Amino acid sequence: MNERSVLFSNKIRLKLLGLGLILTLLGGLLAYFNLRDAATFFFAAAMLLAVTGGAIVLRQLVSISKKNQIGLLLDREGLLFSGTPVGKTLGKIYWRDIDSLKTGRNDHSIRLYLRFKTPEKYAYRLKDKELQHLVSENGFPVDASQLDVGFHEMETLIMQYYHQYHT
Repeated sequence: MNERSVLFSNKIRLKLLGLGLILTLLGGLLAYFNLRDAATFFFAAAMLLAVTGGAIVLRQLVSISKKNQIGLLLDREGLLFSGTPVGKTLGKIYWRDIDSLKTGRNDHSIRLYLRFKTPEKYAYRLKDKELQHLVSENGFPVDASQLDVGFHEMETLIMQYYHQYHT
């Protein structure tokens, strides 16, 4: 099998961009009307809402405009999942280091857990002790929520590569 990449979904990013725009506009309007009434607390709350919305807008614009839109990269050596901060921190995960793959539910989403033969090899890369423990005990969770494919397609791709290249 050749190298296979799965892109991030821009649908989710565009929805978050829209939400940020709405929050910014709503906060701006509320701040404008509260400024005229000299209600300091409500003005500050409205400005906080506007600033939060603006931050969401900026973050989504940056993520949409990034050159690297690859969320999941599969090749003969392993996989690289960039859909979560934990995935980015762990970096490339080699097929030979994976002991098993298990599907599970967590926080109203379905995930594929990659359980390691020697979890310490990857868990030490994480600074947070709780995350280290979770990755060691449960495995590394990969989900399709940020990807341009559904969970079952992502799971099938990972399983195919794992079974072909796992030694």
